[in-house]
Amino acid sequence: MDCGSQNDSIDSLMSDIDDVEEKIDKHCEKIEDIEKDITGLESEREKLTVSLSNLGGEALAKVNEAIDEAISKKKAEIDNVKEELESIGSELQGKKDQVSKEISQRDTAIDDLSRAEINFSASELSSAQGDVQQEKSELAGVESRIEVLLDKLDGVMDSKKN
Repeated sequence: MDCGSQNDSIDSLMSDIDDVEEKIDKHCEKIEDIEKDITGLESEREKLTVSLSNLGGEALAKVNEAIDEAISKKKAEIDNVKEELESIGSELQGKKDQVSKEISQRDTAIDDLSRAEINFSASELSSAQGDVQQEKSELAGVESRIEVLLDKLDGVMDSKKN
């Protein structure tokens, strides 16, 4: 058993998950910043409505139109960020599928080792099964972390609906 390369693979997966989590966090911050911009524009509209109410309807209509256009652009930015988040979610789901497949392979390896008892001494068999079980446990941890990130992503997408 070459546990070193398997551990490198698991470490690489964890690093990939760290990168994805960082991307999700940055996208969430971007959405929050855009939402603050929209809130600021709406606040500005209220102030301008009060100060321009004396000038007549046409000036106020133009200001409202400009603010509506700016808000629409900001909402389009949010939609673009959501599309990027959906892409990240797909990437994450792919990683989860990969990890699930590797866990299944470890289950098969454990079963195969159990059937191969005749070819191994008890200590070799126990050691090999322990190594595979350790890899399986680490992969289950990766899978669990991915599920947490997918849930977080779903929450972000649901809470950021326009």
